[in-house]
Amino acid sequence: SVCPGVEPALRRDLGAGGGRGYRIGGCVLHPAVPMTCPDPPVLQFDDITLDLKGRRLLRSGELQLLDARSFAVLCLLARSQGQVVSPGEILDDVWGHHDVPPGALSQIVALLRHALGDDAKQPRYLHALPGYGYRFDRPETRHTGACGDP
Repeated sequence: SVCPGVEPALRRDLGAGGGRGYRIGGCVLHPAVPMTCPDPPVLQFDDITLDLKGRRLLRSGELQLLDARSFAVLCLLARSQGQVVSPGEILDDVWGHHDVPPGALSQIVALLRHALGDDAKQPRYLHALPGYGYRFDRPETRHTGACGDP
């Protein structure tokens, strides 16, 4: 990271401008692309509340315990709503592609499905696309807050 709170942004975060830039909180900064905020700090759908800023996942009002990497994978997929994210992109974004134990991503996906109350055989949210990656589909979202709001 270049500065505290500033993370490198992936190409898909930068839209049509592509290239590399920096993410500050939920917003993306790139010289050729205006600052954008892809999602509000809290996403609510069905009985799920995903608090991106508070780093919490609640299902039916109950806190679902997730380690930091599992939560990072969930945030990456939820922010990429409807888009396929390759295992390589996930490993780069969450692990920096270093020291990834074999099967770690599969274990995290299973943990996330359990936390979301999702089923691998008939998924509602977290879909595996063999040979491509993972896609997160969330139904109509109720937003709380806006980009930059506390």
